Amino acid sequence: MNRHHIELKLRTDRQNIDGTYTIMLYVNLNRKVKYFTTNQSVLKEHWNQSKQEVYARADNWSNINSTIKIFKQRAESFISIANAENRIVTALDIERILRNSHNTNSYFDFVENYIKKHGANYKSNTLRNFKSELRVIRSFRNELDFADINLTFWKQFETFLFAKGNSQNTVHKFFKNMRKFLIKAVMFGVIKENPLKEVKVKQTEGSFAYLDQEELNRLFRLYTSGIISNNKQRNALQCFLFACFTGLRYSDVKELRFSDLHNLNNPERAQIEKKIFKTQEIERIPLNAKALSLIPAPGLAHRPVFRVYSNQVLNRTLKSIMDLAQINKKVSFHVARHTAATILLDLSGNIEAVRKIMGHKRIQTT
Repeated sequence: MNRHHIELKLRTDRQNIDGTYTIMLYVNLNRKVKYFTTNQSVLKEHWNQSKQEVYARADNWSNINSTIKIFKQRAESFISIANAENRIVTALDIERILRNSHNTNSYFDFVENYIKKHGANYKSNTLRNFKSELRVIRSFRNELDFADINLTFWKQFETFLFAKGNSQNTVHKFFKNMRKFLIKAVMFGVIKENPLKEVKVKQTEGSFAYLDQEELNRLFRLYTSGIISNNKQRNALQCFLFACFTGLRYSDVKELRFSDLHNLNNPERAQIEKKIFKTQEIERIPLNAKALSLIPAPGLAHRPVFRVYSNQVLNRTLKSIMDLAQINKKVSFHVARHTAATILLDLSGNIEAVRKIMGHKRIQTT
């Protein structure tokens, strides 16, 4: 937590040639004091220190007050965000914020600078999504200032997204992330208020596809029968089935190492002990007999357990496998996780047990 006190003060020890004094931003940050010039100056009798503002009798008083207020707000907002993210900041960080990083009217520049400075606080997939969405917005409008963002802009951009074949939920995701950065811009004092605060974008209930027990058994028999000779199909089915029996996400199956597997010689205690990519928490997942049968011969501890293709290739391969198994469902790799949860709930009737195995923090998610 950063301890701080920020105040606007008049620098009375040095008078400017025109008789005015410079308005400074006093920052006491973690017991270290630093002054920053606001590049604004007034006569001593025109400065109200108790209210930290210029009296109305001064020339250009309204513009000066607006400028110095934003200047102070930038520093305060930056420290507030740092405290929320549990980061220690220095006077140099404050100076960069005040002088460079966020002194821009461009939405693109603001987001790119924010990602550059705060990207370490986000997961790699989230950062990829931010950057991908920026590219899409740029394809709609090559230059975008904050002043250009309003209800008309959003309606035109929304129409553009639908015309490109995006779903309602994808459009909602675009809006949610744009709103996130607009709120950050308000916090940093770049803009006064979120121009899209009155906009509402609905999110539809997603379809929940899963395999039932008979379909899962059919796929397992297909794998063990040796009928599939195509290595790509066999590897894809092996990974998919393992996810069905453990509830692991694609990212966790891909990153699974032999060092994450424990007690493989004792079926009653065999389990995965692994930091889950999405939650960054250690989860312990029991391995049943079918899951154990899918694990290759143990290799070096740091080696991946499975050969996992890209999500796109994997999903395309799964489609051909479902055709072979005569399963008439639209199946992606994530359907394995749905399948694991659904079958486990059918067998146990205990949603709390399902929550723990699936690694959900809230039972509402389960």
